[in-house]
Amino acid sequence: MTYKKISAEIIDSIGGINNVKSMEHCATRLRIVLNDDSLLNKNMAKSIDDISGYFYQSGQHQFIIGTGKVTHVLNECRKLLGKENHDESRFKDDVYANLTPTQKVVRTLADILIPLIPALVTTGLLMGLRGLSMQLGVEYTDNTLALFNMLTDTAFAFIPVLIAYSSAKKFGGNPILAIVVGLMMVGPQLPNAWEVANGAADPLSMSIFGVSIDLIGYQGSILPAIFAGWLVSIIERKVRSFVPTIADLIITPLFTLVGTIAIVLFVAGPVLQFIEHGVTSLMVSALNLPLGIGYIVLGAVQQLIVITGLHHAFGIIELGLLGQSGVNPLNPLMTSSMAGQFGAAIAIATLLKDKKAKLTLIVLQPQRFLVLRNH
Repeated sequence: MTYKKISAEIIDSIGGINNVKSMEHCATRLRIVLNDDSLLNKNMAKSIDDISGYFYQSGQHQFIIGTGKVTHVLNECRKLLGKENHDESRFKDDVYANLTPTQKVVRTLADILIPLIPALVTTGLLMGLRGLSMQLGVEYTDNTLALFNMLTDTAFAFIPVLIAYSSAKKFGGNPILAIVVGLMMVGPQLPNAWEVANGAADPLSMSIFGVSIDLIGYQGSILPAIFAGWLVSIIERKVRSFVPTIADLIITPLFTLVGTIAIVLFVAGPVLQFIEHGVTSLMVSALNLPLGIGYIVLGAVQQLIVITGLHHAFGIIELGLLGQSGVNPLNPLMTSSMAGQFGAAIAIATLLKDKKAKLTLIVLQPQRFLVLRNH
């Protein structure tokens, strides 16, 4: 069956072109939000040839198509819809409207962190190559090692900059101002957070209205950077609402930049940094429970958490672990959990009589495993 025919059958099963509100795809599935869910013909949707199944979740009608193949099907669907009936920018808004408050928070965090994945994955691969080569006996000169460290450490050292940028972009603020705020958060004028943690430097003590505040840099911090990007968007909109147009170019950035960094450094930043370190420490303590109980529990519930969509919150914890200790024990644990699910799916597939269900388990489970691990 051609992609064009698959797309036509999908459109027919959901009630036609006029019933499509918005659509997008993930790694393996075509996701569609409808104007009227009652017009869907579920039996027709499930019986489409050359796709592996259909289900409904979080306000989305999801057709399981497969990696690579789903992109072609989406493109054919867009041709059928036409430009006047398809607005890609609406899809996330339509999805958010159908999420619970908790899912909306987690989804927002995911939208901020996911764009960072290519940079962090690349940096991580370079770290692995450096470690492997050194284990194999390769000797680097001081200058060569310094250059290699620049490639591997920069993204993590300046991660608040990347997150502040992504956060401001998500909330509709000025990403460039957010970058400047992020750079200030890790500026050399503030004591390095890692050096303070190791006892190699002391916090910068200041007194504000009689209250003593210890300032340190925000290297490796996640929540303060997300807050900074959000605050940039809020202050910018508020200031722009009353500043005369002729002064907007100067006054709005000035108040946005100064107001954001002041609130981050002296009010919200220390609190959020304390909360972040507390959550990370709590996770480490849970994993270090006797007899491996913490690992057993997390490994058992990890895939259940994925079903709810709350697994995106692990991104903050993983980045926090890397920022504070340079080690991420959650990654191999979650990989093992997914590998176990993969093995169970293959075992069940050997017992199934339904060819479509068997195909879903045998073909899509390995693809899902690889996609999730790469993210």
